[in-house]
Amino acid sequence: MLQHSTQSGAESPVCALRALLQVEHLPECIWEPAAGRGAIVEVLRVSGHKVVASDLIDYGFPLDFVGDYLVQAVAPTGCQCILTNAPFKIIDRFIAHALELCPTVIVLARLALLESRRRTAILEHRGLARVHVFRERLPMMHRDGWAGPKASSAMAFAWFVWERGHTGPIIIDRISIVTAGAEEKKPGVTSAGSICALSEGDCVMTNTQKPKLEAIEGALWADKPVDAAAEAVTEEMLDADEAEFTKLRRDLPGVKGASALGIVTITVSAKPVKNEFFRTHPTFCPEVMLVQNEEGMEKHFYAVDTEMEVPLKGIGITCVLHKLYLIVTPRGATRIIPINCEIDNEWTRTKEIGLLDGREQWVRIYSDKENTSYKVFPAPAGRFADPIWPDLKPNKIFRLAFRDKGRLINSPEHPLFKKWDARDR
Repeated sequence: MLQHSTQSGAESPVCALRALLQVEHLPECIWEPAAGRGAIVEVLRVSGHKVVASDLIDYGFPLDFVGDYLVQAVAPTGCQCILTNAPFKIIDRFIAHALELCPTVIVLARLALLESRRRTAILEHRGLARVHVFRERLPMMHRDGWAGPKASSAMAFAWFVWERGHTGPIIIDRISIVTAGAEEKKPGVTSAGSICALSEGDCVMTNTQKPKLEAIEGALWADKPVDAAAEAVTEEMLDADEAEFTKLRRDLPGVKGASALGIVTITVSAKPVKNEFFRTHPTFCPEVMLVQNEEGMEKHFYAVDTEMEVPLKGIGITCVLHKLYLIVTPRGATRIIPINCEIDNEWTRTKEIGLLDGREQWVRIYSDKENTSYKVFPAPAGRFADPIWPDLKPNKIFRLAFRDKGRLINSPEHPLFKKWDARDR
């Protein structure tokens, strides 16, 4: 399927657009160049906006025209804003082209868009004014024709707003999804706190208090979300393992305490064991940068310290953001399954759906080669007892899976770095 159609990615959740309408004053005339089945278009039109809808492919929703957005030389007449949910695989090109065509550009994207040096051209000095980060995970944006179980996305999303000529700080605030019938709020007003002004290129959190590390000891293994009023801790209170783990994580600040009880090693593999049922831990899902290395007939994952990303890139090695899921089998075997956050294909997407389903029930996944995806097979109710999770804190799990095996690249003297840099002899 041609890749810059919306449907090569996913249909936008309506609750996300309703949230945007509560915090942004949108121009009267808007262009949605990846309209798909019209999720964004319909909400905007109901809200009183004139919307020009187009896409590379006609999926049955009435479009104003069918065409390749990336080759359009000008925006449709009267359109002063491009608002879209761009396919993440080509989101850099999508945004760069939008910035040339319209003075206001608003894009729903993964929060990970803020990362990577290669996005400097669209993120710095191009008018990025505001980033509205969702407090909650958005509903899973399933691909066109998906008939399987619905799930929440494990990825963090935000609305990114560019305004041509904006030279001030980038304002980052937090918003909540808005369901149908929710109380209307005045656009432009949020509950995030006051806004501070810094020099151009700075990011400002709309909160008057300095961010703190959140203590989530014990809550990680609970069946309920972490209490927002959890105990705050300082860097000095963290032990060496935790400080290291905190530095590597890309999604949460860190944890307090450590426990070495239970397990002496944890396997990291690309997928669960074939034909074996598993459960997925309900809250463990840190995000870290990984690289893969082939060793004989196997591929091994290596975690990468933040300070080593640039040196690795300098020798041609690309680090990729991954989410780490922890699973356990009925026999008690634990395993970490990394999910690549930057690959958008059916194998990766359906594997993650299986892992998410495993939070609620015992499942196994198997290959569906005809459809180039995985299928999820749930175990009969009552077939297995409730899972027993290891009595280990997240930083200890990370250490057993990576550091203790020599699979943490934190120095140019690491054996794998020296091998790639031709300094191993």
